[in-house]
Amino acid sequence: MCIERHHSLLGVGLLLMATTAQATPEIQHWETSAGMDVYLVETHELPIIDLRIVLDAGRVRDAQTPGLAVITSELLDQGAGGHATQDIANRFESTGAIFDVAVTHDYTTLSLRSLIQHLDPVLDNLMDVVGAPDFDPDALSRVRKRMLVDIEARGQDPGELASYHFNRTLYGKHPYGAPASGEADSVNAITRSAVRDFYRNHYTADGARLVLVGALNRERAEQIASRLSATLPTGPAPMPMPAVPDTASPARRLYFYHPSAQAHILIGHLGIRVSDPERLALYIGNHILGGGSMVNRLFDEVREQRGLAYSVYSYFSPRYERGPFVAGMQTRSDQAREATTLLKAELERMRESGPTATELAQAQSNITGGFPLRIDSNADLANYLTWLSYHNMPLDYMQNFRDRIRAITLEDVQRALRKHLHPDRLLIVTVGSAGKPAEH
Repeated sequence: MCIERHHSLLGVGLLLMATTAQATPEIQHWETSAGMDVYLVETHELPIIDLRIVLDAGRVRDAQTPGLAVITSELLDQGAGGHATQDIANRFESTGAIFDVAVTHDYTTLSLRSLIQHLDPVLDNLMDVVGAPDFDPDALSRVRKRMLVDIEARGQDPGELASYHFNRTLYGKHPYGAPASGEADSVNAITRSAVRDFYRNHYTADGARLVLVGALNRERAEQIASRLSATLPTGPAPMPMPAVPDTASPARRLYFYHPSAQAHILIGHLGIRVSDPERLALYIGNHILGGGSMVNRLFDEVREQRGLAYSVYSYFSPRYERGPFVAGMQTRSDQAREATTLLKAELERMRESGPTATELAQAQSNITGGFPLRIDSNADLANYLTWLSYHNMPLDYMQNFRDRIRAITLEDVQRALRKHLHPDRLLIVTVGSAGKPAEH
């Protein structure tokens, strides 16, 4: 999950969706003298650059004050380098540039898209935002009020409630369990001093990665990287990521009343790290279980055969530390028990017998055939490189991805599912208007 803001729109938006010339482009990589890792892909079909600054400033870093990572990111362009909020926005918009901020569990990404002909003034504006934010007290008050409204609204949305209780229960006190917008108490406690400290500790050059995709050469990219390295503050090396306990959790069922015609159901348990060697085998297994688009077991059994839900899905969400395995759906509240029983039965069947050879072949074909579409624009490629760079994936990861998928055997998938899928210790969270389901 991420918090994302869009500050301006390009009138030439359709042009910016041009595809890259290669499905697996060459990635150039180096490190600046300040310790920033740089990843460059040259694409010269259009005069555009997509830039990503990837920072070790995700929500996992604000464990004591949930919401601090998001508030810090929200304040970057709310006054910086002697320029007021509206002035900063106008300087981006006048050149057709787009500046975005996204905060995920593990990292924060600052994104910029610009036409090459306007890059110099756009970079000047970006350097102010990244290197000299004011963290104005009035802006902090405005952002805090908006987040408190979001927190209040969360309590009225059954889907948000289900996600909130699922994550809080699954992760306990670990920051992966905290909601993106924090809690009312923690948000009210965030001070300008806390924001400045978070910025100084986590927006540092030696903890950052820079991704550049577009119509620029190595020399120009090195100039941009050096300038950004000098602009970001120096600070301590990132502390180790707080580990998610490996202890097995017992099965739990939680029910929360909401006057909604639809029951929102989430079931799951702790999953895997990005670094887990069986990650791709699980990716294939889940594609068959509930991750494939309208071609998976859960869709067939729950929707097509029984008509219990319009949408049903499952996914492993690997993170730097252990992300969750989640299966979810919406159904009529009076059907919640039946739908949950069926969902559990499908998980048990998948764990015990695994997929068939036909299902494996179809999943491998779908995944490898669809892979080029995941990097078919400069922006998509930059986003993919953001993930690769943060997790220190090898430079040939994209080049070898389809071969690695094709090399996974039926036994690999079955072994991974038996190890990492646990229908016997599911956390089940239901938010709906029917009476509390009986234990079963």
